Amino acid sequence: MDQSIYQDEAFGNNSIPASLMLQQQEQTELPLAERTEPPLLSAEELAQWRWANVENLDVYFQEVYQYFLDKGWYCTILRRLTSMITVLFVISFAIYLGYCIDYSKLRGATTLEQIRVQHCLAKAPFHTKFLLWVFVCLWLLKCFQLVADSRRLWEMKMFYEYMLGINEQEIQTISWRQVVERIVKLKSLNLAAAGRTGEVPKARALDAHSIANRIMRQENYLIALYNKSILDLNLDVPLIGKYTFLTKTLEWSINLCILDFAFDAKGELRPVFLNEGRRTMLADGLKRRFQFLAVMNIICAPMAVLYMALYYFFRYFAEYHRDPSSMGMRTYTPLAEWRLREYNELYDIFRRRLSMSTAPALRYISQFPKERNEIVLRFIIFICSAFAAVLGTVSIFDPELLSLELTKGGSVLFYLGILGSIIAVARGMRAMESEILDPEGAMHQIAEFTHYLPDSWQGKLHTEKVKAEFCELYDLKIKVIMRDLLSIVVNPVILWYNLPESSDKIIDFFREFSVHVDELGYVCSFAVFNLDHANKMKARADALDKYYSTADGKMLKSYLNFVDFYGPNAGKAPHRRGSIHAHRMSQPSSIMENSVMGRYDQMKLSVVEETVTEPEPEPVPDTSLHDSGVFGILNKVAKGQGKQRFI
Repeated sequence: MDQSIYQDEAFGNNSIPASLMLQQQEQTELPLAERTEPPLLSAEELAQWRWANVENLDVYFQEVYQYFLDKGWYCTILRRLTSMITVLFVISFAIYLGYCIDYSKLRGATTLEQIRVQHCLAKAPFHTKFLLWVFVCLWLLKCFQLVADSRRLWEMKMFYEYMLGINEQEIQTISWRQVVERIVKLKSLNLAAAGRTGEVPKARALDAHSIANRIMRQENYLIALYNKSILDLNLDVPLIGKYTFLTKTLEWSINLCILDFAFDAKGELRPVFLNEGRRTMLADGLKRRFQFLAVMNIICAPMAVLYMALYYFFRYFAEYHRDPSSMGMRTYTPLAEWRLREYNELYDIFRRRLSMSTAPALRYISQFPKERNEIVLRFIIFICSAFAAVLGTVSIFDPELLSLELTKGGSVLFYLGILGSIIAVARGMRAMESEILDPEGAMHQIAEFTHYLPDSWQGKLHTEKVKAEFCELYDLKIKVIMRDLLSIVVNPVILWYNLPESSDKIIDFFREFSVHVDELGYVCSFAVFNLDHANKMKARADALDKYYSTADGKMLKSYLNFVDFYGPNAGKAPHRRGSIHAHRMSQPSSIMENSVMGRYDQMKLSVVEETVTEPEPEPVPDTSLHDSGVFGILNKVAKGQGKQRFI
């Protein structure tokens, strides 16, 4: 959750005023007021006092949620320790393999001592020694940071145990919705610790919607940026054409450039971004940030590609060696994750939704068998199986034949391993045999969980074109890994050429899609779920309709998904409704009728469009989240006050 602060002298003091320079600021371990903790308090009273004196609720709730994701104090410490040891092992092992082994003596050697180089680090070149010392310093710094953070994590443990009544065992299985329910109950709690200091806890807007907005204040903006395709991530690839490129490393670079520029150390949007007169200055500053990070990517490229290659090799070698067919496994790409994630949808909720879509996604892809590929794969499997059968049978009668060299340096055992791997990979690439050929039904099942079914796909779900577009979102895992390695070369190109061209649009986006909510501050307008205001914007001139709307109805889907998770019927079996579309009547139980996508389609059919010809006045900041936001709408719907119009 934490975003590191980035500072670059290349911005120039003349270009951006001092108020905008992103200086490195010392962050407190907990976002508490600068007060001394009262003495002689029990652990429970101290936890109450800390809760009563929280100053920055954004950072605090982010830490509360991160603690929930990490599953408690012991798991958090253990995860961070193993992560640091993993990095230390990868670097140390790489240096040992690179400088401490004499590979010219490898053939014929019988012991490690025969090929090991004595005092190998002393013989390493200067740049390796320098980088090694830099790594050691950074690693020790992370150790000190872990020790310092352990106190903050322990205080969070006390908050969970004493304020929420959740111990280390319960946090392993409790849902986030239940955690939020317990946090909301704290709003009316009379805190004894605050009374000791003569202070009264300030009024806080505590409900599921405001908590989600605080945790995802920055991520909601990113979701909207990707949803509206404001970031130019397209590359012109020969023979392929335009290709949208996004990897985890590029995603990290984008977040560093945009979020640390737009938000201050408290995680709040900088007021200067709302000033249209500063548009050019801000856009120029953002361009320089992109280009500076492009240069840094080039400088760090050799180390980064080496580390990533070794890390992926060590991580996946055993998996692919044990089960070569796992090379055919698929995963959602980073671009797909941003396109499919919804406003105010926390990460664990989103990952659960994607996980439930994997089975129908694999079934959908398997509905497109390519007979030519099947013929070739069956032939390869047959030939390799024949050789493997002969070699395996012979070695059973005479095990010593396993060491027989069929070719120079290639024994029977070696070729048995190669043939077995080829057979496993070929079998993994073959299409799954489906009992029923129904790509439309499979895609509707996918959409039930992903909430993604573009209008351009309607009536074409059985075509190779739609399948290819879906596979761009749900790609082979090995291809995602290869793109991560390729990104070391591609990232500087996108950061230097593509993204600077989007700087003006990014600055405009923050100004035009930020809305102020009392006790919450500026948030992304789509995340407020103010559907009335959104449809007033939607009813403007047709030329602006697409710009002020979310693509594929994302805001409405986000609203419905949010109500599904946090609403009064969350976790209960949905009430059965009739089929929405006539052509779905033949499907058992109408696959999507109770899903977010089904209700979205139903609401689209019931929407009554209105035309507004008069220009709207400049929107004023929202004064009440509960009157105009998601819970205000829920109250209106419950009271039957008119029809709601949606984007």
